[in-house]
Amino acid sequence: YVDAEVGRQFWSAADLVRSLRDAGDLGDVVVIHLGSNGPFTDDQFDALMEALDGVRGVVFVNVTVPRRWESDVNDALARRATGLANVSLADWNAISRDSPDFFAADGVHLTSAGQAAYADLIGQHVLAALGLSSS
Repeated sequence: YVDAEVGRQFWSAADLVRSLRDAGDLGDVVVIHLGSNGPFTDDQFDALMEALDGVRGVVFVNVTVPRRWESDVNDALARRATGLANVSLADWNAISRDSPDFFAADGVHLTSAGQAAYADLIGQHVLAALGLSSS
């Protein structure tokens, strides 16, 4: 199940996750990629983690975006996601920052090469969260 919206902000994530959970639409693994449109607070992260309580695996994806908040978002994700038992951090920034061919001219939206690399990264983390191997 994918729930995506143009311009979505981190502040809306906890309510959205609670709504999806109540509707029975959360899977065993939840992938969260937010922060491209702005930073988030510790309280917003905590509320999201509370909404995700009981989920087998949570994958946060950091950002590559030519905006002033990129490092704030990535630093906060690294600080908050590290050490949580059911959480992993998919380092999209490390994979994509030196790959301009992954991005359209705006530096934000993905080309087909970027889409493939992104999907591969997510797939690896989802399989790991499920205790499966990608090989």
